[in-house]
Amino acid sequence: MFFLIAYTLIYVANCAVGRMCIGLCGAPASRYVPLLMPEVVGAYLFLISRFPWPDHRVIISIFLYMTLFTAIPDWQVKRARLYAKGKPAGVGAYRLTSSIAQADSLSGFNIHPNPLETDLEGKLEWLRGHHYSLFRHIR
Repeated sequence: MFFLIAYTLIYVANCAVGRMCIGLCGAPASRYVPLLMPEVVGAYLFLISRFPWPDHRVIISIFLYMTLFTAIPDWQVKRARLYAKGKPAGVGAYRLTSSIAQADSLSGFNIHPNPLETDLEGKLEWLRGHHYSLFRHIR
């Protein structure tokens, strides 16, 4: 139980420090949710060892409810749909214009929240020069 919970807490702390440049909007990204499952299992094991309930189905139902409704809120689904439509449009616009500002205005989708602070233009030019990522089919 200790290692399951401790691993997840260490992971969450490292993730918080590593993703500070994105801000709070990057914290609830769905790709991080599976990595939090060891804590859920550890908390479940802790609770059933400390409080012996005769019917474990109740506790399992509570954990499933908490996991599903905190990990996949309605706004996440809406945001994922907007991202699924906006990202290809932003990529296509950037391929045409080679300008982040023009691509953002053409597509109505911000490629990155802080492109100047992260030198996104330089990174995209490096990808274009090596034909990587979104430029892999362009020769």
